[in-house]
Amino acid sequence: MQRMKLYSCNVLRHVFFLILLGVAIYIFMKLSMMKNQSERHVNMLSEQLRNKTFSQIEHTANMFLPLNYSASSLARGLSSSLNGTQLPFTEIQTKVAPLLFLSLSTIPFVSQVSYVGQDRLMLAFYTEEGHDEDQTFAVFSNTSSAVWYSQPVNRDTGMLYGQPVVVDTKTVVVETLGWSKESLKGTMGYASQSSISTGLNKAKRELFFNTATMDGRGKISVGFPVQYVDDRFSALNFYGADFHLASNNGQVIVDTKIPHTSIIVYNGTVSVQFKNLNGSRDDLSGNQSCKLVNGERGQFEVKIKENNFVFYCSVIEIAGLESVCLDQLLYMSPF
Repeated sequence: MQRMKLYSCNVLRHVFFLILLGVAIYIFMKLSMMKNQSERHVNMLSEQLRNKTFSQIEHTANMFLPLNYSASSLARGLSSSLNGTQLPFTEIQTKVAPLLFLSLSTIPFVSQVSYVGQDRLMLAFYTEEGHDEDQTFAVFSNTSSAVWYSQPVNRDTGMLYGQPVVVDTKTVVVETLGWSKESLKGTMGYASQSSISTGLNKAKRELFFNTATMDGRGKISVGFPVQYVDDRFSALNFYGADFHLASNNGQVIVDTKIPHTSIIVYNGTVSVQFKNLNGSRDDLSGNQSCKLVNGERGQFEVKIKENNFVFYCSVIEIAGLESVCLDQLLYMSPF
């Protein structure tokens, strides 16, 4: 009798243990399934947010598409109304200047337009920000001696008034017109190129420039503020993530807000660097490609201090300028 009781107790213990084990396994499997479902749900939401974010980025970049062709269109329009390749300054004043001023007045965002001929005769209009309202100025060179003059412009008529003032050539160079000295060598056709450079404004603000050759005559350049691009992208909702935008040669347009961090962009690649107190930098990521592979954006993980990040990057075009994303766009989210 005693043996049977002990046997029954042992059986009950084993049954109870198996029941507990079964319940534990069930709970573990259920929790595991819930975790997997939760992870899939989070990943799905994250992917949706990333796609929504990049859709916003691409939509914002497309806002500046018309500026890709602004200089080429202006160059073609001017060429059709001009005779010969060497334009005297009187013809620049009467035929080139009105179209330049009209472009400055009517093309959205534009703050500087210019023409320079093969003989270095030059005319440019630009807006200067004032306390109450913007003021328009003209900068011109009416001889090939490279002496530049500045004069205020009537905002309604485009006519110059007051006395011309000699411009300090130490602070104003050909790059402020939106092109390099090398690019002036070729002047055939209507090919255009885009770049970022300092404009004629006193504050030395950087401008996006779209520059086009004017078939055999010279160059036309149209510029608008980099700050305008910064403002448009900074206003987007990145859902708590960070954002960085730079041109393909590394010129920063929208800077990252991750503390003690620099993002270096070059030729479709990006590297994340940590800035030490002594000024040195540690490369945290190596060079990562931001070009699409099989339709997928670049993605890599980086640990910055004690925080882990997943970086998503893509190449886009803004006003004709490619960066990593410009044309380099970098979109970052906590990992």
